[in-house]
Amino acid sequence: MPHYLSISFTFIFFTLILNPVHADKLRECEKHYKANRLTSGEGETALTCYRDVLKKSPKNAKALAGLKKIASRYVGWAKRALDKGNKNKAKKYLASLRMVAPKSPQLAALEARLSPPVAPVPRSRIKGNSFSDSLKNGGTGPEMVWISAKNRFAIGRYEITFSEYDHFVKATNREKPDDEGWGRGVQPVINVSLEDATAYTRWLSKQTGKKYRLPTENEWKYAARAKTKTVRYWGNDPDAACHYANVWDKTSQNMNPGWKWPIHNCTDHYVYTAPVGSFKPNAFGLFDMLGNVWEWVCSEYDSGKACVKNSPQHVVLRGGSWSVCPKLVHSNIRGKEIPDSRTYHVGFRIVRQ
Repeated sequence: MPHYLSISFTFIFFTLILNPVHADKLRECEKHYKANRLTSGEGETALTCYRDVLKKSPKNAKALAGLKKIASRYVGWAKRALDKGNKNKAKKYLASLRMVAPKSPQLAALEARLSPPVAPVPRSRIKGNSFSDSLKNGGTGPEMVWISAKNRFAIGRYEITFSEYDHFVKATNREKPDDEGWGRGVQPVINVSLEDATAYTRWLSKQTGKKYRLPTENEWKYAARAKTKTVRYWGNDPDAACHYANVWDKTSQNMNPGWKWPIHNCTDHYVYTAPVGSFKPNAFGLFDMLGNVWEWVCSEYDSGKACVKNSPQHVVLRGGSWSVCPKLVHSNIRGKEIPDSRTYHVGFRIVRQ
């Protein structure tokens, strides 16, 4: 067959056979969009519809434009909600925007309005049981909360954020960890190893002149339970989690239908990590002790008591994360990981002696 005939046949095939299929599908997507079936609801949504087209035709201009229209609609709704002071609605719209366009600069700007960076408490304004130590190179360290136990210690009110960790990275010329496109700032830092987390505590100790480290497993457990007797610090009901923790819920399942494990039967509006402090704290005033990200502790998995001094095979993780089922979001559950692992669902918080 002559070469030009081969080209013509290919053109005709794609024009007459494939394009009508996309055209019909795109009309369905547009119907979902006009009906505001954007990212949630029973059955197909505009988002899943346009993504189905893009699976078969990754550069389809109409499908790409459709995603931009969905994102633009959520941006508009979120702005109006924030202007009216309705943070709950804004949170819902921004969670949906993150599903559609996780790297959108508008998303980052609007989330900053919704959850402004946590301002550490200066030493001169210490109130009650919380404080924040001054850093030699300027600014203050993470906000800490004193815990009254047999051995008194202070633990971070929040998980260490990207903003806090990136300050350390810049000061020490280390490589920035990947944020997976979920945002930095007040998002919990992820993709950090045990050594990364420990290095941060050593640097913080030098900056403040105080002794910082990772919590032992027993310290973490005492702080997480906050003197409760239930399996979770809010009670025994896993489906009450969405008021207190970022977990694997309806939001996560809707965007990741291929992941079939059990869900918390509630909606927290976050597909992946959430800005620290987005949910209710425990009785000690500590946020995200369950859910959001697993947290490194300094104890070896097989011994589990004091901080490990040598190179262990496995180290303890605590708290569960945004990506785990109800039975793993539990004050007593122990996870384990090799010390040099860096993953998208593991971060840390710190202790000061």
